[in-house]
Amino acid sequence: MAEHEDKRLDRIEDKLDKLTEAITAIARVEEKLVAVEKDRIAGTGKLDAMDSRLKVIEAEVNQGRGVIKFIWPFWAALLAAVATYIGIKH
Repeated sequence: MAEHEDKRLDRIEDKLDKLTEAITAIARVEEKLVAVEKDRIAGTGKLDAMDSRLKVIEAEVNQGRGVIKFIWPFWAALLAAVATYIGIKH
């Protein structure tokens, strides 16, 4: 009977060892998931900051385009006036 109980205790011990290994593996996976989530949150924050900066740059570029639209006709008129002046002189 003692031999039967020893075998039974050995099986129980083996099962406990396997459960311990499984719980340890689950804990490691959970730690990795937490690290990945932290990295994701940090990455999202960085993307949000970059998006904000990009919107500022885009607004500045669009504002500059408006100025350029008014400068081109000025330069064209100036060149036409210079060409006319040169044409009259010769």
